[in-house]
Amino acid sequence: MMNSVRTHGVRNRARLGFLIAAAFLMVATSLNAKERVPSSGSAITFEVKGLVRDAHSKQPIAAAQIQAQNNRSSATTDQDGRFSIKVLSTDEVLMVTAFDYSLREVPVRAKDALVIDLYPDVFSTYYTTQELVSGKKRNSTTVPAIKTVNDFTLSQAVSADEFVQSELGGHIRSISRSGFAGMGSSMFIRGYNSLLANAQPLYVVDGVIIDNCYEVESIYEGHFQNPLLNIDIKDIESITVMKDGTSIYGSKGSNGVILIKTSRGKDQVTKINLHIMAGSISTPNTTPVMNADDYRIYLSDMLRSAGYTSKQLRTMPFLEQDPNATAYAKYHNQTDWNNEVYEQGRTQCYMVNVNGGDDKALYYFSVGYTKNDGLVKTTDLSRINTRFNSDIKLTNEVELGVNIAYTNLEKTLLDDGANFYTSPTYLSQIKAPFLSPHTFTDYGIETVTNADADEFGIGNPAGLIEKSLNYTRQHYFNLSFKPTWSINKDLTLTSQFNYNLFKYEENLFSPYLGVATRFLEGYGYSQNAIRNQINRNNSLTTDTRLEYTKRFNNVHQVDAIAGWRYTNRSFESDYVEVHNTGSDNNTFVKKDYDFMQNRGINDETGSISNYGSVDYNYSNRYFLSAAMAIDGSSRFGN
Repeated sequence: MMNSVRTHGVRNRARLGFLIAAAFLMVATSLNAKERVPSSGSAITFEVKGLVRDAHSKQPIAAAQIQAQNNRSSATTDQDGRFSIKVLSTDEVLMVTAFDYSLREVPVRAKDALVIDLYPDVFSTYYTTQELVSGKKRNSTTVPAIKTVNDFTLSQAVSADEFVQSELGGHIRSISRSGFAGMGSSMFIRGYNSLLANAQPLYVVDGVIIDNCYEVESIYEGHFQNPLLNIDIKDIESITVMKDGTSIYGSKGSNGVILIKTSRGKDQVTKINLHIMAGSISTPNTTPVMNADDYRIYLSDMLRSAGYTSKQLRTMPFLEQDPNATAYAKYHNQTDWNNEVYEQGRTQCYMVNVNGGDDKALYYFSVGYTKNDGLVKTTDLSRINTRFNSDIKLTNEVELGVNIAYTNLEKTLLDDGANFYTSPTYLSQIKAPFLSPHTFTDYGIETVTNADADEFGIGNPAGLIEKSLNYTRQHYFNLSFKPTWSINKDLTLTSQFNYNLFKYEENLFSPYLGVATRFLEGYGYSQNAIRNQINRNNSLTTDTRLEYTKRFNNVHQVDAIAGWRYTNRSFESDYVEVHNTGSDNNTFVKKDYDFMQNRGINDETGSISNYGSVDYNYSNRYFLSAAMAIDGSSRFGN
């Protein structure tokens, strides 16, 4: 049923946001219109001389690059490691780099002579560039708790959350949901802060909030939608973790924010890169279980403790010791059920990307294919993805950014977790090892036919894997335009328009053979089942912001943002379920099957946010950051 979108309060907040942005624009323009007269000290250059050397050997380093952080002054060391550079402030910071050495930032602090020691690049460096909402900034001048990584050259991750788990474990607590590739992780930046509400961080890709669809439950046990699976890890330029995103993204960012920036064209030289990766995944180390003889003794002791007499125990077929008995072959096997469920996994990834351009436009284009054969037999994942990012210079003041991405995903799945009926991984841990996955003739000869559920009411994992027909298809499309107007050297106006389409279909067939009969409360007994679910999620987002950057007298640095964001989301879900098709050959939904259930969701919501932030830097010594956000949503009404 369509929910009406209440927009009265949203419109009022929109007017407020526009008024704030307009006032900010007038004030900033006024400040720039008035020519500032520099102080007497700001026009005087200060010469700094120094020596750059190896921290261990104390030998001079030639050809080291020295760059002033706040102006365009630069210098290069001679063969004796010495340099001379002129800066505009005694509080300047010098960035020193050299081949095979880590970057170092050195404050001048009114010293006219410096000795700078560099460490080899095998050591990790503290000095990095952080990717913020407002753009790139040195971490030495960043106030919020932020961490950025931008090296993905050796990553074998299928999705970004796998990389986050391995490389950012000190900043995010990640728990893998499953061993299935691309299933994703439950990530907690500020801890598990709610028993009922979603505690996952907010995903923002190229400035656009990604809907994680957590309110829709999958028809597969233990399966979750992972929006990061739609992005190839080799298309990512940087991943930034913001531990506090409420000030910019409002209530949506209360659990922290993960900013993902995809690759773009860098220079006019055309470059073609080919990435090929193939590997294998070893079977998991499972919980040790008893062998057939030990389990037979254990089971008889349990039955005796339950009150069974010795006479009753002798009638149990699994305790039959006569090799000529009909049931002897069925109950005297040595089956490791883990071998019937798990196999060695394989993964392969192929990616071709091209980037280049000219003085009018830069572009990045990629096509990738990923194939993964899972650790559980018959499970697999196949992904085809393509991406096109471009930055077009329309005029000297106006640029247009274009992002287009499409991903097609197909997965074959099985129920996971502690599902007594249809999870083969769970059944493999509780299935009696003296049983076989196959049936036997009256002469004790094993056949190739899979056995049904046993008299203990436990299904056959091998039969379940062979007869189940479970698959899912996903389509993801993203289109984004971002015009940028440089009003002057200090003031920039951007407005991003984005459209997202996410459609996925889930199909599940639980077979008759190999699965124990279950009782459904309110319906009856179910021998097999068919479930189907189709979800469609469309979102339209616009994000307009005014950015102001100014440095006064080479001492004061101000970076300010005022923005307005609006999102409209429509979600539709259709679900149908039937039972007792009569045969494992009947795998399509029909009206004459038992216990038919169908339901759906048709929902439309809108949200608006006015936000702003100001960062102040005094003399590269003192830093102040302030931010705020005002949210409105149709979910809460007026």
